[in-house]
Amino acid sequence: MINDRTKAVLPIFGILFMVDFLNCLDASIVNVALPVILKHFNILSGSDGSWLIFGYALGLSSLILPFCKFGNNGRLRKIGVWGSILLLITSVLCGLSADFVMLIVARIAQGAASAMIAATVPIVLLDYVPKESKGVGLAVTGASTGLALVVGPTIGGIIAHLFDWTWIFYLNVPLCIILLYLYMAYLPKDSGKEKNRDPSIIGTIASLLFFASLLTLVEDLGDPDLTFRGRLIAAAIAIVSAVLLIRSAKKDTDKAILATRMVMNREYMMVTIAFLLTTMVAGGLNFMAPYLMQITWGMSPSECGLYLIICSVAMISVVIFVGKWCDKSGAKNPSLTAMIVRLITCGLGVILAPAVGIPVLVVYLVILGIGHAFSGTAQPTRMVHHATPGFKVEGTGFMLVINYFAIAAGSALFAMILGLVTGGVETPDSVFEAFKVMSLASAAIVIAATVLTLMVRNIVVDKDGAVVEN
Repeated sequence: MINDRTKAVLPIFGILFMVDFLNCLDASIVNVALPVILKHFNILSGSDGSWLIFGYALGLSSLILPFCKFGNNGRLRKIGVWGSILLLITSVLCGLSADFVMLIVARIAQGAASAMIAATVPIVLLDYVPKESKGVGLAVTGASTGLALVVGPTIGGIIAHLFDWTWIFYLNVPLCIILLYLYMAYLPKDSGKEKNRDPSIIGTIASLLFFASLLTLVEDLGDPDLTFRGRLIAAAIAIVSAVLLIRSAKKDTDKAILATRMVMNREYMMVTIAFLLTTMVAGGLNFMAPYLMQITWGMSPSECGLYLIICSVAMISVVIFVGKWCDKSGAKNPSLTAMIVRLITCGLGVILAPAVGIPVLVVYLVILGIGHAFSGTAQPTRMVHHATPGFKVEGTGFMLVINYFAIAAGSALFAMILGLVTGGVETPDSVFEAFKVMSLASAAIVIAATVLTLMVRNIVVDKDGAVVEN
């Protein structure tokens, strides 16, 4: 066990990297292999198949905040260790599923296990990363998220093409073992829980119902299969569960998983909405770029995967620089830089037809990766800086929820645009036209996020955690 935090900082960064990489890999790796899995189980409905993706998102998004509360109540190491073990087990169960229903149930359970390890990130970041290096810590998580979202579909496609699809899930086994070792070797033993500080049962159930209904509505955007009555019921459940969540927070602040003071913090909510909007754009572009390259550009999955590596390399090459910039000067200017880079990406997306040539595609992928680095580092740093004092863990945990939810929402939004523009007939020309519309819609979303970013003051934090400039 390494007690000196300075000596342990690299393994701590390793924990942050592995958690976000695993969670985003599991969220994205199924995408390309989905047709193969559906064929194996003789499933004809695409909407049924989409629940392999949204079922995982449900377990992950709805339980991060309750597990954050558990972990922050003296059980950080236990949550991480058991989360790693359960993620390994549920991943194996996904591969061993005898029928499609069992696979969906296993995916929801896999998402719940992922929520356990995700819940350790805010506490590890706040308690074990030096205060003057929070931006670098968030850069590590941003790099792992972007890397997983880019390489996940590529790995999934290669495995489904060359091997059995079950290895998509078995791939988690060695990764979970590595993460388990990091938790056990570099986190101290738990201090023990305090009475009456565990999450409330009502709040946890309300969180589960809220995200279940919200994700159902989001999933319906990309593949409409709900009746009007079904949408109405899902919306009603979302509203009622949100009210219950807020009431449970007001009734017992010690047990609340979502603090009302945090939600009422105007600056925090403004940077949160800006992060939500730009992450939706990032999730949508990550979803659509391989689609465009394969259908409009005529690339094979392997060629597409090789080109997407450009995006990953560009992101990794600048992400630590962005983190250090945030630590030194605050995250407002890096966030505004992210918006500018995103707008350039949107502009290139409008002309990204095969006629412009491979060099323009390469430039697009480089700028897309740089945008991921800036947005995935600077905006979460702003959320940490502006979180309500006394609720930093909850505020950072909410940032993770927003991140995972926005990725799913962005994919669903872009899928809806694809369906509307192509009318279900996906030719090279129609897919390119859809991508142009998506790029223009993304530009409008980024402009809205830019306005919100400009309205919130900059914060610089010193090594003791004190605000030295704003």
